[in-house]
Amino acid sequence: ILRWQKKELQPMENNQNKGSIWQKWDLHMHSPKVFLNNQFGNVSVDDFVNKISESEIVAVGLTNYFRFDDSEFGEIKNKLIEKDIVVFPSIEFRTQPPNKENEEMHVHVLFSNEVSIQKITNFLGRLKTVDGKYCKDLTVEDIKTTAVSIDTLKNTLAEDEDIKHLEDYLIVACPRGQVNFRSSGDDDGRGNNFAIVIDKYSDVLFGNSNDTEFFLSQDRYKSAKPKPVLFCSDAHKLDDIGKKFSWIKSEKTFVKWGFSRIGSISTNDYVNKGKTDKI
Repeated sequence: ILRWQKKELQPMENNQNKGSIWQKWDLHMHSPKVFLNNQFGNVSVDDFVNKISESEIVAVGLTNYFRFDDSEFGEIKNKLIEKDIVVFPSIEFRTQPPNKENEEMHVHVLFSNEVSIQKITNFLGRLKTVDGKYCKDLTVEDIKTTAVSIDTLKNTLAEDEDIKHLEDYLIVACPRGQVNFRSSGDDDGRGNNFAIVIDKYSDVLFGNSNDTEFFLSQDRYKSAKPKPVLFCSDAHKLDDIGKKFSWIKSEKTFVKWGFSRIGSISTNDYVNKGKTDKI
């Protein structure tokens, strides 16, 4: 179950001995090793980990662009686990084409905490950018400008025998321009058509409370399915951590997390649409 909530509001349950309880999850967070827009400065790994722990965040989507820095899933992941914080690896891709307002649309592949880094690296070694380079080999200079075709991403994931959709990963849409990402009605040109393509392909969206009703609506285009919206920090500096997150009621595993059941149950079964203090 997911409900969006602002920082100052508190969860209804705080007994850690209960099974599934309301806890803070932030599934879009960058580390001091992020390749782009790194504003962490001289922040150490320990400072980063301690900030997450002090913010009472229990699960993070540790995110980088196109590939991971070698130390992200050594030192950083291990220190987070020592603090009893679950780490879901997440790769953020710039996709092509942009929308009709020429804004970039970003898509994340959010992996289970049980998927090995080797399997993720193998996948990135098969995924080509629009420049013909493999993602695992990209330099930081490459990452600044490159993109992946959404069709290439879909096909490469579908052909991978080591990782399975919904069991091992989810597709998350992360538009830069929230309003202009929203598809409406039938296709009205390349921009809106691509918004519909991304919407259909995604399992979850990163957004805010203003997006929830729109993406739960089945009227946004023909045969649209309701999609849950997660509120996350997209942290690129230490001060971003702990300010935006989602309250999620679930055990801290990918399998037990409600969204891993997206293919078999209705979104409405575990996303509350009511206008309460938790949305």
